[in-house]
Amino acid sequence: QPDLSRLLLSPMPGLLVRLAVAPGDEVKAGEELAVVEAMKMENSLRATEDVKIAKLLAAE
Repeated sequence: QPDLSRLLLSPMPGLLVRLAVAPGDEVKAGEELAVVEAMKMENSLRATEDVKIAKLLAAE
């Protein structure tokens, strides 16, 4: 089973509306990383810990 601890996974299926980070950004816990739209509602995905963004595997 692959290690998913370094990935941001959406808790629900939806459409990626906005990315709030770029590779190389240093993000503090609680800061917004992305916004996903599901069932006509926008859901903010936030960092659970302080991290440095290595790369993005999705685009708006």
